[in-house]
Amino acid sequence: MTEFIRGAHKGDYTQLSNKTLRDISLSWKARGLLVYLLSHSEGYHIRADNLHQFSSDGPFTTASAIKELKQAGYICFYKHQNAQTKAWEAGHWVISEEAELPKSLTSGKPNLGKPGGRESLSQENHGVYKKDQEERISNKKEDLKEKRIILRKTIDSFDPEDLPSHLGNNQPVNEAWLRFVQSRREKKQRITQVAYKMLIKKMLAHSPEEVVTALDISSERGYAGVFYHDDGKQSIKGTMPISSSQPSTPLDLDGRRLRDWLVETLADPCSSSIPPLLAQMRQYHKNIPTDPNHPDQHRATSQLGWESFFNRWMEYLQHKQMTGFTLQSFQQLKIGGARWNEFIQGCEKYTSYSFRTGRYLG
Repeated sequence: MTEFIRGAHKGDYTQLSNKTLRDISLSWKARGLLVYLLSHSEGYHIRADNLHQFSSDGPFTTASAIKELKQAGYICFYKHQNAQTKAWEAGHWVISEEAELPKSLTSGKPNLGKPGGRESLSQENHGVYKKDQEERISNKKEDLKEKRIILRKTIDSFDPEDLPSHLGNNQPVNEAWLRFVQSRREKKQRITQVAYKMLIKKMLAHSPEEVVTALDISSERGYAGVFYHDDGKQSIKGTMPISSSQPSTPLDLDGRRLRDWLVETLADPCSSSIPPLLAQMRQYHKNIPTDPNHPDQHRATSQLGWESFFNRWMEYLQHKQMTGFTLQSFQQLKIGGARWNEFIQGCEKYTSYSFRTGRYLG
């Protein structure tokens, strides 16, 4: 349910068609610019080269929005040529609430007004162009609708509860898997097809007893991944263990959990970078000071031990990912970075302690 707070307008407001405001063929920036232009009355002088001064967008973004509106048939620029001297005179913009302006005058760069030999618009041509524009928009909407249907069918056909027969036929494994899937759903962490394939691959490399144990631990602790003691180095199908000559830094349970999340997020395990990061995180957590005014009292870590601290970190990263602030590189996880500072602020609010001074914030 969404609550809307609307104002009681008595003047200085604009009425627009919902059809225009919800035109999915337009980007948000183009729709915003169109609303701004339509909010003015007749006689308002529009200059394409300075429209960006009335927004936080730059000139290139504004020019892109103008071009998009022109191509969609919402705006166009009429140029006037003196019949006697053939000299080009000042033209004027036409802004339409409906996408009905001719296609021939809605293409090209937004800085119009220079001689270009465009033909004058006749009533007959207007009808042809209008029909062509309507057909183009209609076809584009149909294509988008068809793509959405195909995408929805693909998503709906995938059910993470279904295990391959050689795993699903084992009742304890199947039940543990269903508990894990339900745990992910409760935390709103959807299992994608890529993640599903990775999880199944790791399950196949372990005995049923190991799989059940790992799945139950992940379900109980709210982990997004599944972790094994041997980290998949020995396969139940007889795969040779990893050679000891291959240098690798062993990852503990927290490290493997972070690694699996990074694989889903960046498609890169970043295995060599994880141990130093975890070491810095543990050191930071260990060094959170006590309240100098009450040294006999426990510090913030008594409310937020390492396991809870790390769980909140993983939940924070997942929340950022789901709200559109996607991780671009491992470097963004560094201690002291923007994400880390925001995470620490959340922990301080949760514990009511300053992690920098140790003082109780009350």
